[in-house]
Amino acid sequence: MLCLPINNQYIFLQYIFILVTSHIYILYLVAAKPYQTPVFNAYMLANETFYSALIILIFIFSDATPQLNIKVIAGVALVSSIFLLVLANIAFNIYLMVKGKDRLKESIKEAKLKRIEEEEKERQEEEERKAKKKKEEEEFSSKLLLSPLNPFL
Repeated sequence: MLCLPINNQYIFLQYIFILVTSHIYILYLVAAKPYQTPVFNAYMLANETFYSALIILIFIFSDATPQLNIKVIAGVALVSSIFLLVLANIAFNIYLMVKGKDRLKESIKEAKLKRIEEEEKERQEEEERKAKKKKEEEEFSSKLLLSPLNPFL
């Protein structure tokens, strides 16, 4: 898909493919939070969001419309998105330098422990919900059996 020649009639599919995969990755970052600390997750989410905006803006700037005013707005937004992408990377690098190797390792350990605690809490809540549902079902069935309108009594 990404190796189509520039004169291919399906070149538009490259934009769609890259845009869809970028959006899927954003959804994955929001749902799974795969990185070790919340700061890493936020950094990657910001990077992927700006990258996704770049894809949309490049398409608008190049092929989507011949109207000049829309291309000017897309160009300004494109430059802004590039600036924000670079700014996010610089800010994260400064954060890593200030944080230092030892404190970074410590924050990763804390984040792992916090995530484990949250997962355990969610598991316990799920078990409580299942037990409550089972108890309600048992109460309902016992009430149904003791009902005077029960034809089996």
